[in-house]
Amino acid sequence: MKFLRRVPLHPFIIGIFPVISLFAHNQSQLEPDAPWRSLAIVLVGTAIVFGLLRWIFRDWTVAGFITTYASVLFFVYGPIKDAMPLHNFQIGSINLGTGAYFLPLWLLVLALGIWLIVRKVPRGETSLLIVNCMALSTLILPLISITSYAISHLKASATTQPITQPNTLVRQGSTALPDVYYIILDGHGRSDTIEREFGYDNSAFLAALRKQGFYVAGCSTSNYSNTIMSMTSSLNMNYLSAIGKGWFVAGNQDDSEILNLLKNNAVRQYFHQLGYAFVTFQSEFPFLNFTDSDVYIPFSGQKGIQPFELLLIQQTPGIYLNAIAKIANDQFLPEIIAKKERYDHTLFMLDELTRIPTSVQSPKFVYAHLIIPHVPYIFGPNGEFNGGENLSDVPGYPDQVQYIDSRIPEIVQEIISRSKTPPVIIIQGDHGFYETGGVQKRMPILNAYYLPGTNSNKLLYPTITPVNTFRVIFNTYFNGHFDLLPDQNYYSPDKYDIYNVTFYQNKSIECSPK
Repeated sequence: MKFLRRVPLHPFIIGIFPVISLFAHNQSQLEPDAPWRSLAIVLVGTAIVFGLLRWIFRDWTVAGFITTYASVLFFVYGPIKDAMPLHNFQIGSINLGTGAYFLPLWLLVLALGIWLIVRKVPRGETSLLIVNCMALSTLILPLISITSYAISHLKASATTQPITQPNTLVRQGSTALPDVYYIILDGHGRSDTIEREFGYDNSAFLAALRKQGFYVAGCSTSNYSNTIMSMTSSLNMNYLSAIGKGWFVAGNQDDSEILNLLKNNAVRQYFHQLGYAFVTFQSEFPFLNFTDSDVYIPFSGQKGIQPFELLLIQQTPGIYLNAIAKIANDQFLPEIIAKKERYDHTLFMLDELTRIPTSVQSPKFVYAHLIIPHVPYIFGPNGEFNGGENLSDVPGYPDQVQYIDSRIPEIVQEIISRSKTPPVIIIQGDHGFYETGGVQKRMPILNAYYLPGTNSNKLLYPTITPVNTFRVIFNTYFNGHFDLLPDQNYYSPDKYDIYNVTFYQNKSIECSPK
């Protein structure tokens, strides 16, 4: 207690509170180390400001109070500025939420607060004790949230077991085992849907795949409408209702169960039984990072502004960084940097896919989840970087489709030509294109299979969905006995608010396969 009466801890506690709170609210989508760099920067910055104010006012207590007050204003800048236009904070024709008025107003409030602290605020030990205790109390709820999530995640890790039909998988005959490539193009819709919505015809891409020996399921749909549900279902070869043990209920904020079902999926375990190496890539989406893979391929260029840091900056006057740097098109400079990271990361993964056949020993199961043509729309039709432009769904989405569709056939050809044994290759969208277009736009997906040594037309069918993908593969190549499941579609407008739209999907959306 004496320590709290004499030492101004509150500037540092209030400084780190926004970082810890933001992490607590988004921890299911973040790596555990996401906030460390931000915390370090905030603590160093706070120490510099604190020390400078101590030198100016010759008083630790006053310097601490001003630093805390300035820190609060610093981190509420973005939310308040964004909220003001929504609530019509106007004086006559003046919109106080615009930068021309809000920043001077914010500086005026900062100056007024500093004047009141210097002139009016008591400086005794009691005042310091009260402020220190209030600051410490702000950390209670976010730390409880972080701790409880960590505990539930550990419990889920210990108890989660993928529920699949019992099977004993064996290699077929004495032939070498084929490598298996599972390539996800995030948000890649079905060809007929893309043409209907955007007027873009990518039938040449499908023709190129068919020429290489692919079977294209021309009427395929996703089983779920968002990535984490879709991939958990696909990689466990089952529906969430069968493997989630009642976990997936509307409003559930705890992702630990589904994350562990995804990370410890049945497909991975079956391939492990067969002696396959599990090969994955680093992703900017933490739930897609399988860091315990046999071969985990990191992206060394990912050293710039991370998504968590971008979100934190947007709460501060850092939104004016682009004005300082004179960036055109009124774009947010840190966001442009983050987009360039994704652009470089995507190109890295595309190039690395062609090296894997010879750089990683066979047999291997390669899971490559590419965040394209998913938003933001940073690729032009020829692969140029468009991150500095404010692209809408048209032409941003079809531009990205055009680019990735131009790259995939050449990458596939490289994989096939460099593989000693003809590989199995699946190219799928995890859901349709990224917009609030409902079932008609969200569920139809690209779904193509390269199954060497088989008659794909007998194994596959136009409406096959991802839940049956690996059932077909294990049955065909590894003596599996998996029954194919009914192809169903579940749409989720909100988190785990799941609606069976299979009837609606089949009856209301005309499929025009190319």
